[in-house]
Amino acid sequence: MNYGINAFKTYYLSDLALTPIIGVAGEHYEANKEYGQTVANTKGQVFLGRVSVEASYNRFALGLAGMLPISQNLNNEKVELKNRLSVYLNINL
Repeated sequence: MNYGINAFKTYYLSDLALTPIIGVAGEHYEANKEYGQTVANTKGQVFLGRVSVEASYNRFALGLAGMLPISQNLNNEKVELKNRLSVYLNINL
């Protein structure tokens, strides 16, 4: 399960719109099962802070998002999430 909440404000500069975004997100993982048996050390959760910016022009939106872990317990603390960075392009049809 993934969840998140963001706050944003769009600033219009002629034909270009800039939207800074700040928020939090989380992910919750149930344990994996194999042959009806629970696989050890496969469940967990992570809570993240999110900062991003999106630039929109006509039908196109280009964004850059970074996510930093605030708290986590993944696979009985055997896995550690570092930072996430994503770049995206949306085209409105």
